[in-house]
Amino acid sequence: MAISSSVHLASCLAVCVLACMPAVSQGADWVSCGPARQLTFGAGNDSEPVVGHDGIIAFQNDEAGRYVIKCLKPGGKPEVLVDVKDHAFQPTWTQDGRLVYVVRHPMETAAKAIESGSEDGANLWIRQLDGTQVRLTKGLWCDYTPSIAPDGKTVRFVTTRGRHKVGDGAHLASLDLSNAGGDIREYTFAAYSSFSSAASPAVSPDGRLLVWAQVDGTYGNWRLHLASTSKLTTSVSMTEGSMSALSPRWSPDGKVIAFTGFRLGDPGWGVYVMDPPAGLMRRLEVGPGNSRNPAWSADGKRIVFESNRSGLYKLYEVDVDIRPDRARGRKATRVQSRVEGTLVVGELGSAPRLRFADGDLITAEKGPVGNWLFKEPKGLDFGDGPFYVKATFTLNKVKKDPQVVVGGYYPGMMIAWQFHTNAEGKLCFTSRSPEGMYLAVNSLSPIPLGVPCQAIGIHEPDGTLRFWVEGQQPVVMHHPKAAFLGQARMLTIGGSDGTIYPLDGTVHAMEVGRGYPQGVEALPTVEELFNQEVER
Repeated sequence: MAISSSVHLASCLAVCVLACMPAVSQGADWVSCGPARQLTFGAGNDSEPVVGHDGIIAFQNDEAGRYVIKCLKPGGKPEVLVDVKDHAFQPTWTQDGRLVYVVRHPMETAAKAIESGSEDGANLWIRQLDGTQVRLTKGLWCDYTPSIAPDGKTVRFVTTRGRHKVGDGAHLASLDLSNAGGDIREYTFAAYSSFSSAASPAVSPDGRLLVWAQVDGTYGNWRLHLASTSKLTTSVSMTEGSMSALSPRWSPDGKVIAFTGFRLGDPGWGVYVMDPPAGLMRRLEVGPGNSRNPAWSADGKRIVFESNRSGLYKLYEVDVDIRPDRARGRKATRVQSRVEGTLVVGELGSAPRLRFADGDLITAEKGPVGNWLFKEPKGLDFGDGPFYVKATFTLNKVKKDPQVVVGGYYPGMMIAWQFHTNAEGKLCFTSRSPEGMYLAVNSLSPIPLGVPCQAIGIHEPDGTLRFWVEGQQPVVMHHPKAAFLGQARMLTIGGSDGTIYPLDGTVHAMEVGRGYPQGVEALPTVEELFNQEVER
């Protein structure tokens, strides 16, 4: 999808954990490309190209002040294929030569459409082989970035259905192409927060894997995510949090993925290719300007993309030579999980103790707000590895100020990670970025008052926070990167290490450790997803 569409999508608009993610290198000997050849000329911007099996390129053009869809046949000139009174854009070919695309009526967010009483949003249509146009979805919601599954019977897309307020994102959905206006199957693309959004889902040619772009939180970047089509709630990130990645497209043989990307130091948006199992990624040298939205030819030997090197976005193509080498793929290294500290609670009012992995015990000191302080706790030097926090507690009432359940403090920073409640009565799991910014994930609804509640927070090396609160859907937030944690200087129970944020309630149990808690399955690695057997 176009970058501008991605920004607009973000504005209008599992229970496992990742053990490791393959490092992505710049290896240059497995892919090469030739010089770029310009394909389209004239007025308006040409963008969002898709290449059919017969070599015909469909794309969107805004020469008329609105989007129309044009096509370019090999050796021919662009012709208008779809022209409606509003906007027709984001085309995708079916295997038999039909065209699915988006028609957008009001150029406003779904939330504003609700306020105005609008009945039409951005909906999917299909152009049949005889030229007739049939509406596939309807409603004021935004249905975006369609792609056709390998079976040719299903269209995958993202939708804002069920989202009612500004900030709510889009989630994955699918529709049977033979059932126009029928039931739409919606998916939770991992346990989401209200500020998570997805775009550009694409199924691998063998039907086993789904890749899409996802953004989490106000300050996050779009990242590529991968999951088995049989278990979309369990996904792994394929790109770094410091990189922006959008519009993934599988090569025809399913071995590599082309996408739009930007990394610090890049001159602009670029066309990237990735060999996920081998941990290889490279930006193609396709020329000046912003280059984006790559599309493969049917034989996998060319990539068509859009570039603004001439001032307007026009379509270009390059010949590519891809030589993926799976032998270079590194095997995943599982982190050995270990409980580092367990809270030992004695009689009511007595000082709790903390039992370490080696059996040693330390007794807590009473804090200034009725909380407990464990100074110089051992084993909490998690470095850049994964760790978890598990606590059972009772909250008596909600307050305007935060209430800290448990927190870890490290030299050079205030609280590095914690469970705390907010003014809405929701439970939050927070940590820090290398720059000291808070990374946070919240429960989807307030926790119950007056009864024990168990929460588990898992902190991944790449900044991802995974959060379970008893009786609620798990929540995941993907942040750019987490701080390196050396030896802790203090662990607190029932409040901060100062004179603020006391807990009006009781902490019954607490456990902190490296790796993952017992009973929680680790997320599959990228290598494992690619090597999995097809589930029948």
